[in-house]
This record gives sequence, structure tokens and C-alpha cells, in this order.
Amino acid sequence: MKKLTTKKRIYTINIQAKEYERQIKNSNLAKNKSIKEKLKKRNRKDCGDVIDIFAPKEFSLSTEENRKLLMEFLNKAISHLKAGRNVSICFKKTKTLIPCGTLLATSKIEQLVNTYPGKVSCTYPEDNVVEQLFQHIGLLDKLGKLPRKDIDEDSVRFWHYVSGKSADDVSQFKDLLQSASLSEDTRSGLL
Repeated sequence: MKKLTTKKRIYTINIQAKEYERQIKNSNLAKNKSIKEKLKKRNRKDCGDVIDIFAPKEFSLSTEENRKLLMEFLNKAISHLKAGRNVSICFKKTKTLIPCGTLLATSKIEQLVNTYPGKVSCTYPEDNVVEQLFQHIGLLDKLGKLPRKDIDEDSVRFWHYVSGKSADDVSQFKDLLQSASLSEDTRSGLL
């Protein structure tokens, strides 16, 4: 008898698992709630559809609860992408952007977009300021969304986001510092 290849073994195991699920459904053994939950989870993992991941209401690291929610959101996206699934980040509930959490999330999402090209997308935020900020710093563009807002909020206009692989490339930061209008006293205090 021939030894099965790895692909053939995986295919056979998947066929057996699907047949087992079919038997459970047909024999009414799925009345047990825990079996139903296991079937739902298995079906969701097997489908090749896009997984919706909901961003937290507040992008912040200032409290333990906010930090936990933000990190869980990012880790969930990472785990689904590592498993080969497409991910859609849902920004509908996001209302507050604190710089520490926003910078962490933006850099992590940018890293995921670069690592998994074509696998990360998003929905537009419902909050006007959140959408303006994500548009202004280029996050929506990286996630494949076209700009649709005018940047007119004062709390958004002065945000700047620069990314790169090394802090040695100061040309990006020079432009950023020259664009900021600081008084002479403030500028001299920075040097």
C-alpha cells in the first residue's frame, strides 16, 4: 500500500471532519449547546471569507482596560492573518483617539498591511473626527479606502505620522519640524 502524501492526508482529515459534522447535524445530536458552539467555531474557521474584527471604542494605553482591549484587537488581527485569513477592521465603534494608542495601532496595522499585502481591509469610521484623522495620517489609504472628508477639524490638522525603518533618515523629520510653526524661544529650547 502506498504512503499518503501530506496534502492527501490533510484532505482526507478534512473530508472526515466534514462527514462527522454532517452526521451530528443529521442525527439531532446538535441539540446540546456546546456542540452547536463548537460547530459554529469550526465552520467560521474553515470558511475562506473575510473575518470582521471590531476596533475598540477608544485607542488608548492610559488605562489597563483600554490597553487590554487595544492589544486584544491587534492580537486577534495578527492571529487571523497568520492563519491565512483575510481581515476587515471595523472602525464603526471607534470614537476616541489618544496619541499613545493611536500611534501603536497605526504602526501595527501598517506593519500588517506590509507583511500581508491584500489581506487587510477596513470599514470607514462612523465618527467624523476619527475618519478625518485616519485619512489625514494615511491609514485609510493604506487599507484601500479612498478619501472622502475635508480635513477641517483643529484636533486633526496638527497630527503628523512618519514611518520608516530607521531613525537615521532625518529628512522626513526635518520636513515635519519645519512645517510646525513654533516660536523662536520654543525652537531654541529644542536644540
